[in-house]
Amino acid sequence: MSIMSSLYPTFHGVMANISQKGRAWQIQRKAKTLAEIMKDAGYATAAFTEDAMLFPEIGFSKGFDIYSTTPHPLSRPENHPLVKWILSKQSDRFFVFFHTYAPHSPYLPPEPYIDMYDKNYNGAIPRSFEELSKLNTTFYNLMKKLKSDEKEVERLKALYDSSINYVDSFIGWLITFLKAKKLMEKTVVVFTSDHGEEFMEHGGLYHKKFYDEILRVPLMIRLPKSEKSGVTEQIVRSIDIAPTVLDFLQIKIPDMFQGESLLEACEKNLGLIAPAEYAYSSALRTSHYKYIFHAAGKSKNAPETELYNVALDPEEKENMSDVSPQLVERLHFELNEELTKKNLPRPPHTIFYIAGKKTVQRIKNFIN
Repeated sequence: MSIMSSLYPTFHGVMANISQKGRAWQIQRKAKTLAEIMKDAGYATAAFTEDAMLFPEIGFSKGFDIYSTTPHPLSRPENHPLVKWILSKQSDRFFVFFHTYAPHSPYLPPEPYIDMYDKNYNGAIPRSFEELSKLNTTFYNLMKKLKSDEKEVERLKALYDSSINYVDSFIGWLITFLKAKKLMEKTVVVFTSDHGEEFMEHGGLYHKKFYDEILRVPLMIRLPKSEKSGVTEQIVRSIDIAPTVLDFLQIKIPDMFQGESLLEACEKNLGLIAPAEYAYSSALRTSHYKYIFHAAGKSKNAPETELYNVALDPEEKENMSDVSPQLVERLHFELNEELTKKNLPRPPHTIFYIAGKKTVQRIKNFIN
């Protein structure tokens, strides 16, 4: 939601994923999404996602003419509804959001990707969704059971890489398709992810923490007919995507957006810092430090505060919070200052329940 609204969770209102019982957070009414702005500017809008956490009731569908949550395989891209929709709109101005869970747990890509990085594997992890369904457990619970086995963790890494390769093949085909239809030179392309993945770097699996293996994600922006190019190592944020797109298209950026345009990011240091929020915990990443604050008290196996010098300790192994209380205080102040610098009112958070037994079961299967 932060990608679409250019707001931190505190201000767009979606503070966490849907719970196993179907409890969900809803985007605040005044939040203006990128899709809404593009639609108001005369663009046809569509989203193709795969259900799970992106329910339209939460607010993800705001501004989209079409909002599809039906999963489709990526192995035959020419048949994907995303491609068919682009074909139907190639003479128009369009904005399309494509989102896939293909590289998400459970990491079970189809052939020929499944054994791409581990051809001789012989272990407990299933090779397909059909095999998984016969185990009477979820993939996440299976991961927890196997996490102390180094061989199985290596298999999970290999499956994750294979899943990324599966998506990469689809994106490669899509770029070739856009070029063939002469759309590439009039289309802004943004590629990113909302999180990475942990493979025992900090004692766990999945993506439930604030360490860099989870928070640092790729962000690639291709601007048509632009002389601007390059790679930057400086901090940028998901909330910066929407203002960057609008800035390039010369569409007014809403005053309430908390992100910044990145059009000059390859030419100068923007001096950005990156807060992260989930539920009632938060973190701050600067060029030198990572500060983590568990506001609801100590989480399981974690201290209340964590502080790492990521310039000297990039793997975030040495917690300095007890020996540097003044630095903790300063970074906590910087975190709050960044969140509140636009002086936006903190909206009431709306919680509701996604109805339907089948829907709740799909959520449980995804979470677990």
